[in-house]
Amino acid sequence: MFHFHAQRFLVTNCIQWVWGCIRRLETCGFKVLAVTCDGASSNRTFMKLHQSGDNLTYKTINPYANEDRPLFFISDPSHLIKTVRNCWANSYGHSYTRKLKINGQDISWQHLVDLYKAHRGPDCATLGLSILPKLKWEHIELNSYSKMRVDLAAQVLSTTVAEAFAYENSLHTKETERFVRIFDKFFDLMNTRNTKEFVLKRKPNLAPYINNPETEERLKWLQDVFLPYLDEWEAYAHAQEHLSSAEQIKLCLSQETLQGLRITVHAFIELVRYLLKQPRVVYVLSAKLSQDCVESFFGKQRMRGGYCENPNVSSFISEAQSLRVQSSTAIQPRRGNCRLRVVDDVCIDDRPLPKRKRISKKK
Repeated sequence: MFHFHAQRFLVTNCIQWVWGCIRRLETCGFKVLAVTCDGASSNRTFMKLHQSGDNLTYKTINPYANEDRPLFFISDPSHLIKTVRNCWANSYGHSYTRKLKINGQDISWQHLVDLYKAHRGPDCATLGLSILPKLKWEHIELNSYSKMRVDLAAQVLSTTVAEAFAYENSLHTKETERFVRIFDKFFDLMNTRNTKEFVLKRKPNLAPYINNPETEERLKWLQDVFLPYLDEWEAYAHAQEHLSSAEQIKLCLSQETLQGLRITVHAFIELVRYLLKQPRVVYVLSAKLSQDCVESFFGKQRMRGGYCENPNVSSFISEAQSLRVQSSTAIQPRRGNCRLRVVDDVCIDDRPLPKRKRISKKK
């Protein structure tokens, strides 16, 4: 893993580092297809600097490629699902900076709170069977740490929650139910991890992408259903002429989130179609395009640092070298903001060690 040190993070430095890495990788025979990053302002500026006339920049020319092969930009889907959840949480809840609405109906966080309390009791401690088995109070009352956890966002924007809204069958939560279903499917399509998970979880959207009609159907859903849903929502917000521009913005997801979603979907569709045309590609796992591996690496760094929350350059390099030596046997962080990956080739034997025989002293 390459890492660079600087006193200040400038976009000009980022361009030099990224393209320097791409040049070295292409020279060594690797084919670089995509660059994944989160939604930081510097990363968005980095993408805009490659703009070639279009309003949305999701790919650029790779000058170091031997063939006609573009370089795609992808905003980390795990980061996007957190920002979507955070926008929903701030809609009539938490900081109250959003008033999400589409087709005349609110998409309110209070809908989820009421649903949770209805099935957990007024004191949120009802035991027994529940149609929301995974939801806990930490999903509802977010803090600075829980806002960074992907698993909490994915469990809130899930089919289970959507089915709970459908079970209640309330007219004023129909758009909230639709919102949850759409983003649950989006995250599943962007989070295929292996070739068996979709069978175990009975979710076809988690199946790997192979060259068949089902894959093309899922890509068309992203293009013909998901992207028009975002356009419809944004158009509805701007159509409310009786509101000021500041109030109109509050009716929809943040502009940074909308831009990241569009960039990721456009890049992902073209990238999957390109890969499946290659002769040696059998299937594509969309989770490989996320930055969970980077999040896990920094989680291990924080674990090794202990109480040192601000490591310097020398300590970071030292810990990075230790993690390279340990390789896959390094313990993954339990309190990280990405899901744990199961490592199959590490065997832990908890059998007790044989005891030494006592040698009796001769009298």
